Amino acid sequence: DMGLVHGKREAKKVEKLEGRVSKLTMGYNKRAQAMVKEQAELLDKIEEETLALETYKLLAAYEGDAIPKRVAALTAQLDEQKSKETALQKRYQDLLSAQNRPAAKVM
Repeated sequence: DMGLVHGKREAKKVEKLEGRVSKLTMGYNKRAQAMVKEQAELLDKIEEETLALETYKLLAAYEGDAIPKRVAALTAQLDEQKSKETALQKRYQDLLSAQNRPAAKVM
């Protein structure tokens, strides 16, 4: 009987002490929870940015391969256009020359 009363008293003391400890550490616990949340957010952001960086590196590699091909295609188009322009200028010059020549008289 006495042990039961003593046990209840000790339980109340322990409960009071746990309440005090809880009050004293409540701020630390809230701060720790906030820091854990912030850490998780930062890790997510790092993961997103790493993925974006890898994507841009891959795009840069593709573009690095594609640029010489595009330049070659554009150069070929330019050369083709230049030859067409040269041919058209020659034809124009020939037509002007033919127009300026005196026409042969038909009898």
